Amino acid sequence: MKDLTTRLISVRFAIPIMLLVNLAITYLSGGLAPYAGEGVDYSGPLWLGLLVTGVYSFPIYVVLGIPVSYLVDALSGNRYGYSYSDKLIMYLLVCIILMYLLVRKEDIFTLGPVIMVIVPVMSYFHVLYFMKKRKSVLMKNGSLS
Repeated sequence: MKDLTTRLISVRFAIPIMLLVNLAITYLSGGLAPYAGEGVDYSGPLWLGLLVTGVYSFPIYVVLGIPVSYLVDALSGNRYGYSYSDKLIMYLLVCIILMYLLVRKEDIFTLGPVIMVIVPVMSYFHVLYFMKKRKSVLMKNGSLS
């Protein structure tokens, strides 16, 4: 539990990244209709979905993401020589298991599972991975005690 603060900070960075990637995916897939008025329409279902996702994702990251990251770290200890790609594959396996549990079979090839499962898991993995990498570099250089 020594790096719980790193994981919590990773959650705080992963949520906005996840929301921006989901917004970009929705925009590029044609899900955003142009607004006839001036400015940006914040009343549509997309903005409501992003707001709900942002509010409820923190507890889900804390309840599911942090324990899963501890499990992946336990399975890929440094003594075995696991690298970025090995951990990425483990997190992709987590994505497949979550999609199997959460998504109906007829919706598996839609954008729902990508936005609901893959983007949050991958954003958390990458933020956590690079924060740990930066922390290890700072520890090696003696900048961080």
